[in-house]
Amino acid sequence: MSRLCSKEFQVRALTRNASSEAAQALVERGVEVVSADLAHKQSMLQAFSGAYGLFLMTEAGMDNPDEEIQLGKNAADAAKQDYMQKLGLPLTTIYPGAFLENFFKYTVFMKQPDGTIFWSSNQSSDKKPWHSCRATGTAVQEALQDPDRCIGKTFAVKTEMVSAGKLSEMISQVTEEKLVFHCMTDEKARSLLFPGAVAFANMFTFWRECTEAQQQMAELPTLGQSERPQVWVEQHKEEFSKVLANARPVPDG
Repeated sequence: MSRLCSKEFQVRALTRNASSEAAQALVERGVEVVSADLAHKQSMLQAFSGAYGLFLMTEAGMDNPDEEIQLGKNAADAAKQDYMQKLGLPLTTIYPGAFLENFFKYTVFMKQPDGTIFWSSNQSSDKKPWHSCRATGTAVQEALQDPDRCIGKTFAVKTEMVSAGKLSEMISQVTEEKLVFHCMTDEKARSLLFPGAVAFANMFTFWRECTEAQQQMAELPTLGQSERPQVWVEQHKEEFSKVLANARPVPDG
C-alpha cells in the first residue's frame, strides 16, 4: 500500500466496513476508504467512479471456487459500467505465488518430545515460487506505472523456487530450532480447523497435480520485487521465534 500511495496515485480502498479499525488505519495513511461489497455490483458502481485502474484480489479462503469467480465477474461488470468502460477495460493479469506471511497465519507448528518442531500441509516437496505479500504491491505499482509494457499481458510474482524442506532449513538456521516439514494427505489438510482450510488444501492439490500450470508459472515474465526467501526469513526472525516458541505439543497417542 505504501508503494501505491504517492503523488502519482490517489489510492481508494474498498471495504464492507469503512468504520473498522483496519479501514481507519488506511485512512491515516492517506487512503480514501469507501464502503462496497464484491457480492453486490450496485455498491461498486459508485466506488469505481473516476478510477484509473482496479487492482482486484479475490478471497482465496472460499470453500466454493465458483463463488470466488463470481466476485471477480461482479467487479469486472461494475467497472465496465463506469468510467473505465471508456478505456476499453485494459487488463493486466498478475499471478502471485505462495505468500511467506502465511507461516504466521495459516500454519500449525507441533513440537515433539525431543524438541523437534514440525509443520504440515498437503503441498509436495517440489519447489514453489515463494515471496512476500509486499511483492504483489510492487507488481501492481509497476503495472500501473508502465501500461504500455503491461496492458494485455500476463506476469508472475516470484523470486526463486524453494521447497518446503529448504524453507524449513532456512527457518531452523535463523531461529536455532529444529524445524521439519511433514506432508499430509489432501483429506487431512481439508479437515484442518482454520478458515479457508479447504481452499488452501485445494490450492496445493492443484499445484501438485497440474504440471502444466507449474511450467507456465516458471515461463511467465516476472513483475514486482521481493526479497529472496532467505533474506525474508532473516528479517522476520523475531516473529518466527515467537510462533515456534508457542508450538503445540504433539498429542499423546
